[in-house]
Amino acid sequence: MSSEERAEQRRLEVSRIRHTCIMIDPPWPERGGGKITRGAQRHYPLLKTKEIAPLIKSSGAFSPAEDAHLWIWTTDTFLRHGIHLHEELGFRYVRTFAWVKIRVDDDGHVITTEDAARKRRPSARCGIGQYARGAHELLLFGVRGDGMHESVWTHDHAVPSVIFAPHPTDENGKRIHSRKPPESYALIERVSKGPRMEMFARVERPGWSCWGNELPQKDDSIFEATQAALARQRLEAGIE
Repeated sequence: MSSEERAEQRRLEVSRIRHTCIMIDPPWPERGGGKITRGAQRHYPLLKTKEIAPLIKSSGAFSPAEDAHLWIWTTDTFLRHGIHLHEELGFRYVRTFAWVKIRVDDDGHVITTEDAARKRRPSARCGIGQYARGAHELLLFGVRGDGMHESVWTHDHAVPSVIFAPHPTDENGKRIHSRKPPESYALIERVSKGPRMEMFARVERPGWSCWGNELPQKDDSIFEATQAALARQRLEAGIE
């Protein structure tokens, strides 16, 4: 079987799946300010907010079930755009979860500080910001159809709306830009049943279908398969 045939076979397999859980980590145009380039464009190509929904819809990988959950990562800057993206994709925004980034030492132990009540609390890892230094990211949750249907929701009533987790690092201890912690996937899996799809994925995860141009590319990967199909469609339509 040729690479083209394997890609088409994989695309057809994906097109038949209706995902009850979809997580999206869009490449928001978070460019930062000032003379020094601090934005996400240092790490990957960004999209304009108006380009994100059309790309997702035309990707060939976005196939929500009639009853489904949608999770979208965003920052405070693009909060309203994240809520609007739910609507553009046919979902209804329900609530916000938050990942609070905490500090750990070289051995992976959580660093704590004493609060006003003299209780030990995890120490937040603060980034940059104007009115306050950012120490969290937002995970917006929405539903389509019956979000409480037994085929979609796990009916776990003990899930907290906050994740306390350190920023993922590489083998040298350097923080990996935009990488989300394993705890966030565990939270999503506590709420939403599969099949699960992650869009704009950066690493593969067991039990999830993954689509994204930062994944290791293989002939039968979902991204390669859907991109090959789109290229054929454009060629047949005479679009360069």
